[in-house]
Amino acid sequence: MSEKPEQGAQTPRASRILLVDDDDTIRHMLAYGLKAAGFEVRACANGLQGMSALATFTPDVIVLDLYMPEMDGLAFLQHYAGAAPIIVCSGSDEEHDIQRTLEKGAARFLQKPVALSVLREAIDDALR
Repeated sequence: MSEKPEQGAQTPRASRILLVDDDDTIRHMLAYGLKAAGFEVRACANGLQGMSALATFTPDVIVLDLYMPEMDGLAFLQHYAGAAPIIVCSGSDEEHDIQRTLEKGAARFLQKPVALSVLREAIDDALR
């Protein structure tokens, strides 16, 4: 006898990730890997696009590059008023960059190149 879900029961939705990175290769690779892991991903090429995406997409977590054209990660952090935790991923290993992002509200700072498994672990931690 097969069990059927109760009528009206909803399947839980996938966690939503806003991915903001100006590097096409990194953005596409991370988006592909996160989608394959079951996340719903909206990918944007800079902070302005990321801010615009927030009008129609409510993320559970934001993955944000630090240095981008048009609006960088620090400006995004300064203007973002939502509740989603932000994980900054940057090629910078400068202590002042790490400190500034954390002071502006980032939940975590990961140095690029970041392994997908490390990013997924950081996302899982942020979702708890």
